[in-house]
Amino acid sequence: MKKEEVDQAWGALVRRTTALEGMRSNLIMESSRWAKANQRLKAINTLSLTLITQACETYLIQNSRPEMVTDDYRELFAESVETVQDVHQQLKRMRRFLTWKGEHNTPVTIYSWVGAATRYLLLKRGVVGNTKISRIEDGVLRGETVVKVESAERHHAMVNFWRTSVSCILGTLFWLWTGWTSGSGAMVMIAVVTALAMRLPNPRMVAIDFLYGTLAALPLGTLYFLVIMPATQQSMLLLCISLAAMAFFIGIEVQKRRLGSLGALASTINILVLDNPMQFQFSQFLDSALGQIVGCFLALMVILIVRDNSRARTGRVLLNQFVSARSLR
Repeated sequence: MKKEEVDQAWGALVRRTTALEGMRSNLIMESSRWAKANQRLKAINTLSLTLITQACETYLIQNSRPEMVTDDYRELFAESVETVQDVHQQLKRMRRFLTWKGEHNTPVTIYSWVGAATRYLLLKRGVVGNTKISRIEDGVLRGETVVKVESAERHHAMVNFWRTSVSCILGTLFWLWTGWTSGSGAMVMIAVVTALAMRLPNPRMVAIDFLYGTLAALPLGTLYFLVIMPATQQSMLLLCISLAAMAFFIGIEVQKRRLGSLGALASTINILVLDNPMQFQFSQFLDSALGQIVGCFLALMVILIVRDNSRARTGRVLLNQFVSARSLR
């Protein structure tokens, strides 16, 4: 396996482990009956990072010191594992092989990995059943300590800081230079896009989502502004139903994570400018819609120009932290 493939697989495992930790936080907020699962998932998160670290250490050892990892282990590592049942069978084979070969003739990373994987599967079974914590599980939970480390994404945060700053500065200069009345709307969209985008792993897709959404909001908002809302001015019930129907169907698309749906929902409501009494001035409506499009486009351009190449650097920092955490335990 090439180094690039290993880096990609390792990065994917770290992202899945991070996602699992986020799911645990949501689960504990949902109901108190998941308290036992929460304890197990905390330890599973630590074990996941431990398994990733030890696998990386073993990979480095077999490349730098091939004599440490014999051909028997290489044959075990070469077998593909696709399902959970394959994991159980392969782990049983590795445990039997370690018993036959002995601890002293086995690299410590492999020996520790097998033990961590066994504890991981034990806790996973308890999470699925949400049963009472057994004596063995209690010993595992007490033995797994959570190591707190500093953030490994400082460089990534600095890049996002410059993206946000440059976007806001360019938007302000554009507003002052043109004197455009809807420059404030462009600034609002720049602030919204950058605030949401910089909190997510892929800021570019968030900016594209909002740009597509503002483009879709122009014809949709025009339909509501010129046809539906003037026809429902005499009935508050019909007006509320029409707006609720739009929010309902776009909200379904938001839950499906359809590209552009989130931006369309926010932009459409924003450009309609609900008021009492309503004033249907199409030029003001069009001006506001164009301001939103310009703001999203400017934010996207800055995100594309100020590139973020910190993924490899973050990966190296995380690997160093994992290795250091294991050495402290």
